[in-house]
This record gives sequence, structure tokens and C-alpha cells, in this order.
Amino acid sequence: MFKYEDLKNYKYTEDWIKDRIEYIESCKETINRLTAVLSGEPKGTKKHYDAEAEKLIRLEDSFKELMDKIIIIQEKQKRIVDEINLLDFPYANILFKHYVLGKKLRSVANDLRFDYEYTKKMNSKGVKTFLKFSPKGTEKHR
Repeated sequence: MFKYEDLKNYKYTEDWIKDRIEYIESCKETINRLTAVLSGEPKGTKKHYDAEAEKLIRLEDSFKELMDKIIIIQEKQKRIVDEINLLDFPYANILFKHYVLGKKLRSVANDLRFDYEYTKKMNSKGVKTFLKFSPKGTEKHR
């Protein structure tokens, strides 16, 4: 069952994932350069070469662990969107725009051409419905 925090933090989690992927990609480039340097250098002592290779392996392992965590979080994000999509109009539209896209409720109200007070009320009902039924399955939530 999802918690309100899962819904509320969706956009922040999405940003966290993007930042971590950028970090991993930049570090992978560094690893590739270091690997090229190590393989192109005349080999010093086997002990020194092995120590450097071991450091690279540990670094790659830590990236793999981080990627595994990112994949788990992305799967949860997908389940949240899937559950939102099961809601009826206007709940699905409001929750998607507000929590997934990170728009302010006033902006959501303008996008949907709703009154702001109505949008707040529908957001509240939508969240309650989302939390009540998720993650139950495939039937349409009212």
C-alpha cells in the first residue's frame, strides 16, 4: 500500500534518480579513462597494478549497487503512475499533474480550467481514493 509521502515525494525522487544517473555516467567515463591509462602504462609491480585494478572493481560494484537501488525506485514510481491512471477523471488528471509533474495546484486548476477551490477539493478526494485502493490491482477506482 502506498503512503501519502510516496505520492508527495514523487517529483523529488525523480530528480534524485536523474542526478544519480548523471553522477554514475560521469564516474564511468573516469573509470574508462583510468582503465585505458592502466592498460597502456608499462606494468610496474604486480602488487601495485592489482591494487589499482581492485579499486576499480570496488568502484564498479558500488555503481552496480546504486543502479540496483535506482531500478527498484523506478519500479515503484511506475506503480504509482499506474495506480493514478486507474482513477476516474478529474482525480487522475489532478494527481498526475500535481504529484508526478510537480505542478502547483493553481497551475493544475488553470490547465484543467477548474476553479482553484474545486481543484483543492478534488485533489483531496483523489488522494484519499488513491491511498484507499492502491495498490490493489486493475479495476477502475472511483
